[in-house]
Amino acid sequence: SQVTPTENPQGPALRMHSPLLRSTNATACKHYGTVLIDVDPCSVTFNASNPGPDTVTASAPKVKTHPLEESDNCGGAAGVATLTRGSGKRWKVTAGPKTGSCTAIFIYVKASRVRGSADLSITNSL
Repeated sequence: SQVTPTENPQGPALRMHSPLLRSTNATACKHYGTVLIDVDPCSVTFNASNPGPDTVTASAPKVKTHPLEESDNCGGAAGVATLTRGSGKRWKVTAGPKTGSCTAIFIYVKASRVRGSADLSITNSL
């Protein structure tokens, strides 16, 4: 299911209070906070060669509880793309009718505080 953000998901409240983590993976997605979130792949591009849908894996490897939440500015079914939770760590990304780019943020929340997040960049050229 898609989480509807109550504020700009890329706003300062999410990122200003947590140090930037760096993964040992050279191709790692942008991530923030004290809990490392892995997103694979880091970006999805829909075009004539890849109309989708695509599957993305998002996880917090060292966290066994509290599933990740997702927030995006993709516009849902009428926008650039739709993200839906699949089974386990998988998320389905489907192109929408609008061309453009957007960002999905996978968020780990514990005790009502964001502990980590990671970005997925999505481009729809269809």
